[in-house]
Amino acid sequence: MMKVGRQDRGDTFVEVILAIALISIVLVGAFNIIGASYRTAMLSKERVEAVILAQQQAERLRLERDNHMASGAYNPANPFDATVFPQTGELLNADLSKRTCGGGCVDGLYTTTLTVVPNAIAVSGNTLKTYSIKVQWTQAGTSDTNETEIIFKLADRNPDNIQRDCAVVESCS
Repeated sequence: MMKVGRQDRGDTFVEVILAIALISIVLVGAFNIIGASYRTAMLSKERVEAVILAQQQAERLRLERDNHMASGAYNPANPFDATVFPQTGELLNADLSKRTCGGGCVDGLYTTTLTVVPNAIAVSGNTLKTYSIKVQWTQAGTSDTNETEIIFKLADRNPDNIQRDCAVVESCS
């Protein structure tokens, strides 16, 4: 039996529109947060890859120095022979062969440049050669250019000073 005088009310058009608007605002905010998180994650990934590329180049310099010494070709008068060690505008490949690329070697997203910082200094009888290893890239999905740089100081590892060489600064900063 129905009661007379009481009407069942449904949702009005205005209430439906307000509900849709509220849900839309919440969803747009959520998607903006997700998008920002994704962009931050991609930039972090790219930065880590760039640092790894720079560190690999620094390790190749160190390995080239060690191989040069082990081969018996070490000359204390010219510990960083330009025919062996890369100069500004050159990089070392994985097999330690030199690659000349002038303004930078492009590997996918990244452009790597190596610059010899002038005025090598002597510390405790060892010569230090300073390299700037810079990796630049354009962030995916944007036109923002980013870069990371390692300043790498390579000691000559003079066999006469091998005991003191451990104290010589070799660092990435």
